Amino acid sequence: VVAHIAIVRGRAAAAALGAALALDPPSTGIVLAPILGGVALKRSGLGVMVGALGLPLVSLALGRRRTAAWCAVLPALMAYSRLRGSADQEQPLSFALAWERFWFDRDPVAEQRPL
Repeated sequence: VVAHIAIVRGRAAAAALGAALALDPPSTGIVLAPILGGVALKRSGLGVMVGALGLPLVSLALGRRRTAAWCAVLPALMAYSRLRGSADQEQPLSFALAWERFWFDRDPVAEQRPL
């Protein structure tokens, strides 16, 4: 996941989901519900973040403390990569930009000025 963020400059959702599945398959199976719901509603970025934030909580609820600690690293890495943005976007980070990047995995559409 770290290599995908640092070297490839990706957002790491697919890499983090694969790592979560390897770390704790039962918990990942449970948090697939919001991810698939987000895909069905065409809000996959939101579904992935809800699932990623819920993964450590589900691991704790299932009594997997050590795994929950490792699963907490994944949403932290995903949040970092989303808030950082892509390499070609050099905008100062505002609250609105952070909100759009974190929850919806996109930059807000630039306002078009009339000609």
